[in-house]
Amino acid sequence: MKTQEMKRFIFTAECKRDFDELFNVWVKALRKEGFEKVMRNWNMKTYNDDILTTADVDIEIETNATIDEVIELMERVDDGHKMIRTIEEVKTPKAWKGLLEE
Repeated sequence: MKTQEMKRFIFTAECKRDFDELFNVWVKALRKEGFEKVMRNWNMKTYNDDILTTADVDIEIETNATIDEVIELMERVDDGHKMIRTIEEVKTPKAWKGLLEE
């Protein structure tokens, strides 16, 4: 099997729950649909209180999936429109640095 280059994407979700749902969709695709792309790292930064989790969440992921494959999974999230609208690929060095930590 050919090794695929890892890419980094950043996007915003309306709340942490939306990313949690995306993660669950991704795992289901891996286990039951033959999807072979991994999410190796993820990083989240929230701007709200820990109880309601209703404010925007900035998310960064590292994956070998293409942007179109990630968007296809985001389309399965009930309220994934903000993630779809804000996703962009970030060109970075190979080492995982964590853009949201800067």
